[in-house]
Amino acid sequence: MLVLISGLPRAGKSSFADRLEREQGFTHVPLDRYIKEVSTGMAFLDWVATPACIDWTLLGLHLDHLRQGRSCFAPQPDWQKGGKRVSQGGLECGGRRMSPSTYGYVIPGCHAYRIPEPGAHVYKIFMQTPHGVIAERISRRSVSESEAPDILDQNLSKNWRTIEAYAEEADLILSGTVSPSSQMKKFCCRLSAATLARNLIRPAPRSRFGSVSRLPSTSPSS
Repeated sequence: MLVLISGLPRAGKSSFADRLEREQGFTHVPLDRYIKEVSTGMAFLDWVATPACIDWTLLGLHLDHLRQGRSCFAPQPDWQKGGKRVSQGGLECGGRRMSPSTYGYVIPGCHAYRIPEPGAHVYKIFMQTPHGVIAERISRRSVSESEAPDILDQNLSKNWRTIEAYAEEADLILSGTVSPSSQMKKFCCRLSAATLARNLIRPAPRSRFGSVSRLPSTSPSS
């Protein structure tokens, strides 16, 4: 299974992905590590404004390694140098170490829904967090609701409002301000129901990115 998490920067996507890895056995594949080096003469925020900034080919290669049972390293960018690659990642070395999972892979990133040929088992989450909360996380101070759009305009890509349209494609919308345990409980309940409904309709086909051998726990402590 492939779990794709979209939402604005600082909405809480990666934090939830880390929790899925730690508590449910998914492997966190960080999409931001696959941002290509910024083209000469282009501002970083302009570069990351569209899905074209992602090295989808390299991501697919690494997911294939994982599917074949081989641990793999994500790329290691240097954000101080416009995302210049310190390492391409791969089987030998790189950034975050990713391990094969029998449960699935979770990919958090603003443009995660645009992954090419994701396979049959895909579940889309949108992390919805108020603009004021995101602005406070960026500025590290209290922010009024009226200030928030200006702060987001200054610190995010110019088309950040279009990212919110991804919510229309989501299977599940999670609030970025509720407790982590509440987020997990809602996810597990909804995914279990969706998986059961799919299996009642037809046998579940295998995805190139892996399959789920058990449903995530719905324990309130998750």
